[in-house]
Amino acid sequence: MHNAILDSDSEDELPLGWVERSTEDGNVYFVNTSNNRTQWTHPRTGQKKVIPKDLPFGWTKTMDANEKPLYVHLETGNKTYVDPRLAFATTEKKHVHDFRQRFDGSTTAFQVLHGVDLSGKYAVITGCNAGIGYETAKSLARHGCNILLANRNMEATQVAIEKIVKETNASDENLKAIHLDLSSLKSVKQCARAVKTVFSDHIDILILNAGVFGLPYEETEDKLDRTFQVNHLSHMYFTLLLEPLLKNGSRVVFVSSESHRTASLTNVFVKQNLAHPKDNYSAMIAYGNSKLYNVITAMVLSEEWKHKGICVNSLHPGNMVSTNLQNSCNKLLQLQCMWPQPLN
Repeated sequence: MHNAILDSDSEDELPLGWVERSTEDGNVYFVNTSNNRTQWTHPRTGQKKVIPKDLPFGWTKTMDANEKPLYVHLETGNKTYVDPRLAFATTEKKHVHDFRQRFDGSTTAFQVLHGVDLSGKYAVITGCNAGIGYETAKSLARHGCNILLANRNMEATQVAIEKIVKETNASDENLKAIHLDLSSLKSVKQCARAVKTVFSDHIDILILNAGVFGLPYEETEDKLDRTFQVNHLSHMYFTLLLEPLLKNGSRVVFVSSESHRTASLTNVFVKQNLAHPKDNYSAMIAYGNSKLYNVITAMVLSEEWKHKGICVNSLHPGNMVSTNLQNSCNKLLQLQCMWPQPLN
C-alpha cells in the first residue's frame, strides 16, 4: 500500500510515522516505524541531513542497564534516549553558499545559544540590569561566558548578578560589575580603562545595549543632548577606546531600533550638528536620530575593521519586548508606546 505524504506547513516536518535517528559520526537517518525501513534522505524534502559530531554544551552520554545510549543534561538532570544533537540537524550543503535560516522572530536567546560553549569567552554589556540587556547577560552566563556588566546603578547591577547566578547556576566569579555613566564622557573613559584592566588580553563580545527614550531636552555635564550622548556618542566613544582589545573573531553589536526610520536627517554625511537642537525639540525624533547613528556607526566600523576580522552589526531588538527603556520617558509617551499601532 502506498504511504501518502500529506501536506504540511513546514517542508522539514516529518510525515506521520517517521522518526529521526543519528549515527555516532554525525549523520542523520530516517525510520518509517510502520515497516521499520530506514533511509538517509528526508522523506519529504529528499535532502540529507547532518548533525554536529560533539554533544551540545551541558550534555553528556552514558549507557542504561541494557547498554542503550542515554543522554543526561547536567544542569537539569533530565534524561532522554533522543540524541540532543538532532536539535541542530541541518541540511547537508551541496554548495558552500547554500544557506537556510534556522531562527525567526519567535526564537529565544536560549534556543540560539543551545549547545554553544562560551567558556573562556569575554563579553562586555552595557545597560544590563533589566530588560534585553539582563536577558542577554543571563543567556551568555548560562553558557560559561565571562561578563562585565557595565551600568550606572551598581546596587541594581549586584542584584542582577545574584539573580543570574541563582537562575543559571553560573559562577559568580564569571560576572563582574563595572560602573559606566553614559551621560559623562569622563565616566566612559574611566570605564574603558577599567575594562582593559579586567580583560587585559581581549574582548570577544561587546554589546552596546544601554539607552534612554522619550526624554525632554536635557544637557549632560558635557553640554550635549542627553539622548544623543547616551544612545550614540558615548557608545561610539566607548567602542573606539576598546578597539585595542578587539581581535580577529571579536563581535560588536549596537542595539538600535526600527525607530531609526523616523530620523529627521536626510544626509548624515554633510557636515552638521548631529545633536537635535533645543529649539523645536522632539523626543521621538531625537531618539530616532540616535538609533540611525547606531546603524551608520556599525556600518562604518564594519567596513573599517573587516581586515582585522572584527564583526560589527546593529540590530532591531523587536517590537513589544519587555524592557525598562520606557521608564525614562514621560507619561504621555509611555501611553503612546503602549497603544497598538497599525501595520503599514
